[in-house]
Order: sequence, then C-alpha cells, then structure tokens
Amino acid sequence: MKGIALYVPDGKIVKAVRSTIIISNKEGNPRLLFTGNGEGNPNISHTWYSRDLRPGDKFRIRHCDIDGAKLSVPEYTVDYDNPEETDTLILENYRKLRKELLAEGLINEDE
Repeated sequence: MKGIALYVPDGKIVKAVRSTIIISNKEGNPRLLFTGNGEGNPNISHTWYSRDLRPGDKFRIRHCDIDGAKLSVPEYTVDYDNPEETDTLILENYRKLRKELLAEGLINEDE
C-alpha cells in the first residue's frame, strides 16, 4: 500500500497511510504534526508524531510503498464516536485554556 514515511531528527522513521503532515505556528510555537485516519473511519483520529520544532531540525518526507506490518503505532488515538473519550478531550482543552487565561491575568481563580 502507498503511504508516507517521515524521517525525524532522532533517527526514527514514522510510517502511516491516510495521513497528513501539518506544520503550524500556533501561538508563536512552530510544531510538526503527523496525523490522520488510519482505518478510513472519519471519526477516528490518529497522531503518529507531534513535536515542537527547534532551529536546525531536519525532516525527510517520502511517499512510498509500505508493508502493512511495518506501519507505526500511533502516539495517541481519539475516537470521536466515544462520548467518554470526547468529553475527556474537551475537558483537557478547557483546563489548558483556563491555565493560560489565569497566567495572562484575563480571569481569576473564582471564574
């Protein structure tokens, strides 16, 4: 099957199919995200690799044939059909945002 092989700075090779590589600059922090949906189910999202970028980082991306037995195991998976998992994700995002708002003085502990 056709897929993507991502060669990362620590020497690891991450391989996946039905994937997307995103380089973002969220909040001034450049980040590389190798994500997608390995089973073809739009409600399941895998992340195979995620890392803040540092000066000098070098990555190599290759489109190639990949043996199904050699696909990488995702770092984490979210199943949006699972209400408990979705609630946990929403709560984690809320806590992160609240912490940022507290640190910036935009809200206080009582809010």
